Amino acid sequence: MTKLFAVLMCGMISGALFAEALPLKPDMLKKAQGDVGTLMEEDGLLTAELKGVTAAEGTGNRYLSFNIDLPEELDLTGKALKIRVKTDTPDVVRGFYVRAYNAGDLRKPVWSFQTWRPRLTAEYADILLVPDENGALDWEKGVVSGAAPSSVKRIQFHVGTPQGGKEMNLKVKSVEIVPSPRDAMIKATAGVGTYTSQTRSRFSQTPVVTVEDGAIRIMGKSAVEYKQLNRYEGIVLNFAEPINMTQKKLSFDMRAVGPTSQVYIRAYDAANKKTVMSFFKAPPPLEWTPVTLAVGQNGEFRWEGNVVDGGSPDAVTGIDFIFCTPKPGADFGIEIRNLKVE
Repeated sequence: MTKLFAVLMCGMISGALFAEALPLKPDMLKKAQGDVGTLMEEDGLLTAELKGVTAAEGTGNRYLSFNIDLPEELDLTGKALKIRVKTDTPDVVRGFYVRAYNAGDLRKPVWSFQTWRPRLTAEYADILLVPDENGALDWEKGVVSGAAPSSVKRIQFHVGTPQGGKEMNLKVKSVEIVPSPRDAMIKATAGVGTYTSQTRSRFSQTPVVTVEDGAIRIMGKSAVEYKQLNRYEGIVLNFAEPINMTQKKLSFDMRAVGPTSQVYIRAYDAANKKTVMSFFKAPPPLEWTPVTLAVGQNGEFRWEGNVVDGGSPDAVTGIDFIFCTPKPGADFGIEIRNLKVE
């Protein structure tokens, strides 16, 4: 369910979680730097304003900031934030930070985004914040704790400028928790290629695909009787639109489940006839392991140049994840998370 909360402040903060209004509570806003502005109602939404005058003396950047302490903990695993913000002082504001903290550690963020490019304008704009990804704001990998955002209690906003003695402000109209676009971009469908021909014929076994806590789990049951040594399973992950993989990298975390002995990752040309990407790993990792794949490059997976047959990877519509086991009658598979193309 989408969780929406409109942020407002006047020495306090209110909002709506699960579309239900919460009462105003003075202890929900924890001011850090700056003055509390007035509450405004715009387009039916209560809007919060942070404003202040930067220090005239000294050198370096000046900041204004405030914390929102939520009335209940939120699990942001597999989620993204969409914020609607603006500034009335776009010529002054340069730095913009958004951070999230778990209830157990309000000093080290679990999410952290920032930019010193001019992103805030005098008109309201929606900014999408996706963990581990750079967008309008950059992901601060070196700042976050690495813990899962499973109990977020505080969301923090900063604006910064190198200019002294200047008034600057930030207006926050809404913060919406939305599904991660990585999950929305990728659609799992049953079916795998045989990898002995150029077409993706289907195996009689159909893998079970589940998505939980942002991880795609693909499980199969190996045949008891099979004319070949290895029993294969897998799925095709279809992109929402074709992607030019000659200029992109595919990255994800992966681990094997059960007696999985080998994993193949392959992609085909726009006609789904020629193999344009092929990678191999044996044995696959049993613990979560980061993987980055690029055409022609070896890494955690080995590039299979002998399998690629001259097609162009300029319009890849999906990625095949294939896995196998020599053990008959076994439950086996793989898990994938944080899948993205960049």
